[in-house]
Amino acid sequence: MDLARYLSVLLKGWKIIGAAAIIGAVLMGAYSMLSTPQYRATTTLFFYLSGADSTTQLLQGSTYAQNQVRSFALLAEQPVVLDPVIKELNLNETSVQLSKQVTSTVALDTVVMDVSVTDTSPTQAAAIANAIGQQMSAAISGLSPTGTTAANTATVKVSTVAPATVPQYAYSPNTKLNTAVGLVLGAAIGMAVVTVRELTNNKVTSAEVAKQFTDVPVVGDIPYSSKAAKGPVIDPDAHSAQAEAYRRLSANFGFLDYGNSMRSIVMTSCLPDEGKSTSTLNLAVALSQSLRVIVVDADLRRPSIAKLTGLNDGIGLSGVLTGRAKVEDVLQNWRHGQLQVLTAGRVPPNPAELLGSEPMRQLLSELRQQCDLVILDSAPVLPTSDAAVLGRSLGGILVVVDTKRTKRADLKRGLESLTLAGGNVVGLVLNKTTNASSTYYGQYGPQPTANPKSK
Repeated sequence: MDLARYLSVLLKGWKIIGAAAIIGAVLMGAYSMLSTPQYRATTTLFFYLSGADSTTQLLQGSTYAQNQVRSFALLAEQPVVLDPVIKELNLNETSVQLSKQVTSTVALDTVVMDVSVTDTSPTQAAAIANAIGQQMSAAISGLSPTGTTAANTATVKVSTVAPATVPQYAYSPNTKLNTAVGLVLGAAIGMAVVTVRELTNNKVTSAEVAKQFTDVPVVGDIPYSSKAAKGPVIDPDAHSAQAEAYRRLSANFGFLDYGNSMRSIVMTSCLPDEGKSTSTLNLAVALSQSLRVIVVDADLRRPSIAKLTGLNDGIGLSGVLTGRAKVEDVLQNWRHGQLQVLTAGRVPPNPAELLGSEPMRQLLSELRQQCDLVILDSAPVLPTSDAAVLGRSLGGILVVVDTKRTKRADLKRGLESLTLAGGNVVGLVLNKTTNASSTYYGQYGPQPTANPKSK
């Protein structure tokens, strides 16, 4: 994945990243607020020599003290210092437990040591730190060597140069810092989730993805809208995103039929419930602004055109193909005569045979004489062979792809099935696309309308 693609993926998943960042900040903030405050008090000790009466002794003793001060710092966490402190302050804990609250540090090349104590009580933290400073003086005085050589005639002493004061603010938790860390970690986790999801996503989410494994062009891009008005068909006069998308699909169809020879097309999908029937009706409505269009419900397994349009489905296509009715008797006007619709009729036991029969070819020839374009809504490709059967005798096939459901392998198998059967797949119609993936046309944004109607 190159940088541009990576940035595009992150931009598309900004909601997930933002939500993860907020959740991380809230969790860390809540953890900080619920945690017991810890206070830190620090006393500063200075090590010096006592008893040296010459420059040589001072230099040698100072070097000795500087070399030993790190060892002396360990005493601040040892029982020799902590046991007297516990006894003095009457603490209800052992020297091992108290040592976990004590930290001693020595600045490089100095004889200055800081002893810090952390406690839930600010007063007690200061009291323990000062008590340790006092006990350090007694312990080191007892442990410092004395003798007759120049190097150790001096005795190391300890002086408190900065006694511990009662801290005004808690040392831990740092709510602001923890919240910021939670925000950053949450955002990082969100970006990781978005990236992994994209890398493992096997759905046809955009035109760019479709181009990776097929040369069939994407001729339509229908954006998803959770605010779509009730009803399956867009209003041709509306300015919703869906209405604009179907107008673009209608315009692109004109480029596909540049010779005006495509008199009939099949609308299908790889799997059920991808929106092929709704797309069929919406495309027919858009095309009917300049063409005479007849819609045929050729899905003789799960017909839905009658339900979407509210038309009578007593005798339809199946009745015509079996000779029980004539086409002029079952064609119905819809939307005040804007379109003519031939519903499916009763579901027959042999749909594929009927659709590939001679009566079906005669019917299509008759319908072509009555209009400029016949649009057939066919059953899905993978579960049935109906679309493949129809595609052999029609001008072209449009495949509707649900970007939230259709897997890449399914689309590839569906296109191969149609091509092997002799069908001419002229384009893909991406359905339920996101705003980010529906901008490849470079169109202007749709204008709002007071009463938009969409599918």
